[in-house]
Amino acid sequence: GGGAGPPGGGPRGGGWFGGGLEAGPVDRVHPRIGRLQIGGTEVPADCPGDPAPGTPVLWLDPDLEMSVGKTAAQVGHAVMLLVAAMDPSRLRRWCAEGLPCAVRVATPGRWAVLCARAAAGDRELAAVVDAGYTEVAPGSMTVIAEDREHRGGAAEGG
Repeated sequence: GGGAGPPGGGPRGGGWFGGGLEAGPVDRVHPRIGRLQIGGTEVPADCPGDPAPGTPVLWLDPDLEMSVGKTAAQVGHAVMLLVAAMDPSRLRRWCAEGLPCAVRVATPGRWAVLCARAAAGDRELAAVVDAGYTEVAPGSMTVIAEDREHRGGAAEGG
């Protein structure tokens, strides 16, 4: 036990705030965490244009429909995975630049290329694979973060 959450509390039975939080179904979110959820927000689609050369891009799967809150969470996961995958010297340069990044919906062609590169272990990519507790099927790849420092932003796959 240990806490107001589901049986077993958090990791190692440490309760919801005594050892970390673990992913789980959204109907069992602690009320204090539930207040942090984004909800009821609709944002119109825009056409921001091409990202600046060398800027990391967080590519969204063009075939998945996610709410604004789900998309925000997935983009957040992608940024953290990208940071973890970056070479320390690249990370220092990115920090010195102010951590610019861009979020874009990939074209189907670009998404296919990114998925193939991710499957091949491309170290310039960090892919988010969803557990499927909320809006998308388990195992869905929702976002692929691409560090384009060495690519200069050249388009791939349309």
